[in-house]
Amino acid sequence: MKATPVPQSMQQVGQFQRLLLIVLMATLSCMTQSFVIAQEQVTTPTKELSRTGFVLIDTVRPSATRYGVYAQGLLQQHSASFGGFAAPLDNSFDLGTFSLAGGTISGAAGGMAEFRITGGLGVGARVGITAFTPILSYTLPTAIGPLEIPAQYSISAATNIVALNIEPFVTYRLLDRLSLWAGASLALPIVKTFLQKLDVNTTESSTDPLVEIVRKKAQSEVQGTLQSSLIPMLSVGASWEFSLDKYGKTMIAPEVSYTLGLGDVATGLFAKMGSVASWRMNILRVGASLRFAPERTTGILAEEIEEQFKRYDDSVRSAEVAKQAALRAIVKDAVQASFEEVVGIARDGKVVPNPSVRVEEFLASTSRHIVNIVFFGEGSAELPSRYRRLRSADKANFSLERLADQTTLQTYYHILNIIGKRLTNTPTAKLTLLGYADAVNEKADKTLALRRTERIKEYLLDVWKIDEKRIVTKSGGTRQQQTADALDGEESRCVEIQSNVPEILEELHFDYTLRTIEPPMLRITPKIFAGAGIKQWMFEATQIIGNESRALKTMTGNTDPTPIIINLQSAPESEQPASDDVLSLELQAVDINGRDAKAPIWSVPVEVVSVEKKRKAGKRDERVDTYMVFSFVLGTNTLQAEDVAVQRIVKAISQTLKSGAKVDITGYTDTRGTVEVNKTLSEERAKSVAKLINFTGANTQGVGSTTLHDNSLPEGRFYNRFVRVDVRTPLR
Repeated sequence: MKATPVPQSMQQVGQFQRLLLIVLMATLSCMTQSFVIAQEQVTTPTKELSRTGFVLIDTVRPSATRYGVYAQGLLQQHSASFGGFAAPLDNSFDLGTFSLAGGTISGAAGGMAEFRITGGLGVGARVGITAFTPILSYTLPTAIGPLEIPAQYSISAATNIVALNIEPFVTYRLLDRLSLWAGASLALPIVKTFLQKLDVNTTESSTDPLVEIVRKKAQSEVQGTLQSSLIPMLSVGASWEFSLDKYGKTMIAPEVSYTLGLGDVATGLFAKMGSVASWRMNILRVGASLRFAPERTTGILAEEIEEQFKRYDDSVRSAEVAKQAALRAIVKDAVQASFEEVVGIARDGKVVPNPSVRVEEFLASTSRHIVNIVFFGEGSAELPSRYRRLRSADKANFSLERLADQTTLQTYYHILNIIGKRLTNTPTAKLTLLGYADAVNEKADKTLALRRTERIKEYLLDVWKIDEKRIVTKSGGTRQQQTADALDGEESRCVEIQSNVPEILEELHFDYTLRTIEPPMLRITPKIFAGAGIKQWMFEATQIIGNESRALKTMTGNTDPTPIIINLQSAPESEQPASDDVLSLELQAVDINGRDAKAPIWSVPVEVVSVEKKRKAGKRDERVDTYMVFSFVLGTNTLQAEDVAVQRIVKAISQTLKSGAKVDITGYTDTRGTVEVNKTLSEERAKSVAKLINFTGANTQGVGSTTLHDNSLPEGRFYNRFVRVDVRTPLR
């Protein structure tokens, strides 16, 4: 028998069914997940909890109001007793009775609402779209042609019904999560088409041409619209809710219901003579609904109980605060200031109670190396602004001694002024300026390198009035390898300064008095009470020095003060204790009404052991000389021993070394490279300097990478690649 094409309207209903099935499967998946979530939610099993007289009562009751959407799969049960929807296709046979042939699974979807009336009783309604696509059929035996070839008439009716479904119902909540409902279900068909077909099939093969003629003549189909009206049904069902959030406001509920048909699916049906046409349909529905409740439906959660307890504790604290406020109101005119604690902080971080400060002075000297290189920006021949330039009229006031209070880099940035000053004082000295460019970005541009030397020459000629014949400029190309990184490029964009007189570029030497202070820091904890509120407080640490009171530390504030730290060791010399008079700590507070109070003065004993005092007392003393050794190749412990600066420093150290001296040699690196590599490299550098000095008993160590100087600048990295030599010589 030839396959019958399905009408387009029937195909649309099939697609609708598939969509409903997908929605149903997704809903069931969410339902499973929600079950896990529901099991993980922890609620307190008790309705009354207490803490120190505080009572928390769980008055939450599940709400029976719901809004939501649903999706269902439908299993149809049809009971048919009719012969056709339209006039018989062929009056040559008697009408048979249709029976269900297939297509019984379909779907429905829509919205729902439920409302509580009293107790567990409530009402609700559902409105949705339902699709039915049953295929009904029956067969009649017959014979074809003179040979009476056995055959049969196959009559089928494919229906397509899409209905608007309205279901008012009464609901009863048997448990908090379990609800039962019953009500009417009214289906109003919107789409109601049918396709009724007649096919003739022979039960055996035949070559009689008359058979084919009869078959083709008998085959026919009729397509039309069902005569139908409102389809009344009764429904009963049950659902169980699972919460999707901790408050139970969002839920998913698996559902099952049964619908009993009370009327015919269609009217205008044909039946056999003497029989009554009817077509009833019952439906088993399985699905789920996504529901929303305007109120929470769960009991109080454990964390909410803790929150309630926290609020109670906060209320207790608030009461205490109120009590204190009342107390302050009583003493609002009171203002008090005091020192709660004064302690020292030793170098190892330990606390020193009831401290006394000991300041010991030593004669000392330091060398400050001048890196004989000036660095430039990429592609530029302009002298960077960080290099200090003088006006010609100010050069007379420039002196090397004034650089003693400057940092290492601040001193280095005066390199052109230092060289200019020394050239002025040494007429026979000459300079050679070697310009360089980086190999990657500047392509070893010799012209750019030469222009850089000319900028330095111009400054020395214009400001320091150096004879042009004393300065030679050259282009050195590049100091960078093609494979080097960007930092190597920065260090290659420079001008190297050389002189025929070594003293022009030698390090600076400064003699000074070194002070060591124990403990190096003081920690002062002030305490202020002002009933009306603090307007301002003032702290001052003073000492009598040369019959005058000198303020070593001053602080002010307008809120409760925190501990005050005084770093005596790192403070400028003018802010360090300098006499044997006590260090006086003073604290004053003023409230918002102008009333003030002063704390009793706290005195910290001070002892200054000066060089002169040690000499008069015949006490053992020592001198501290510090030297800086540079000229290390990047990334190695190799010293350029032929460098005259290295030779000069080593010679100066050797001349300083005396019997009984203590020598500490410390190596440093810049921050290029790993921490482990730099630690090893710094130790090796210290050992290489110790080998040059050749002093028995020298203590060597490496601290690794350092941030003593700015590692983002090429000169900062140069100055971080060095070895410090401290020589402590005992004085007799």
